[in-house]
Amino acid sequence: MNFVKFKLKVKVFAQILLRPEGRYAFLNKIPKSSKILDVGCGNNSAFKTKVLLPNSYYVGIDIQDYANKFKANIYADKYVLTDSKNFTKEIISINEKFDAIISSHNLEHCDDRYGTLDAMLDKLNKKGKIYLSFPSEKTLNFPKRLGCLNYYDDPTHKGLPPDFNLILEIMKKKSLKIIFCDSSYKPFFLNLIGNITEIFSAYTKKITYGVWEKWGFESIIIAEKIN
Repeated sequence: MNFVKFKLKVKVFAQILLRPEGRYAFLNKIPKSSKILDVGCGNNSAFKTKVLLPNSYYVGIDIQDYANKFKANIYADKYVLTDSKNFTKEIISINEKFDAIISSHNLEHCDDRYGTLDAMLDKLNKKGKIYLSFPSEKTLNFPKRLGCLNYYDDPTHKGLPPDFNLILEIMKKKSLKIIFCDSSYKPFFLNLIGNITEIFSAYTKKITYGVWEKWGFESIIIAEKIN
């Protein structure tokens, strides 16, 4: 294994320890042979998922091959590229159901975010689990930083941040039980680090390690389909 792959593996396992309700901690808790749908699968997500769960069946869908040094079409069992207008339709057209669905910082980029959410929820098996993360509604009032701290720092974000309470409501109507939810996630150790690195971030106007967690940039919801 080359050094770059080794570094990515270390990073994945560090994330499990430092973010106990993060996406990789979520994946680490599901059965090893799960069928997984990853909605918005950039940033080497296919590779990292297969590092944790090499025997899983992984389907990724996105609108572009974003920041995948380890190409998703190599590591995914199925890889779907579409455009933003047809994104929801493509999810609906997947003729499979899944044990786990990941949507990590995807909803805020969608043309039809709640239609996309509905489509994802309909693809869950009974007892299947979903992991959602997206910018907190509080980010509208956060300071502007390079790397995105205020919601509008990222020009590809659509409208307002996803409505946390509305998403919980939709999930409950779709017979999902909420396992974990936090509208402004601040895991202990990264929050501690962020309180120190915030000094440099505020000075440079750039995101530094732990700053998202210091401010509580992310909303996270984990839920299970009960019938």
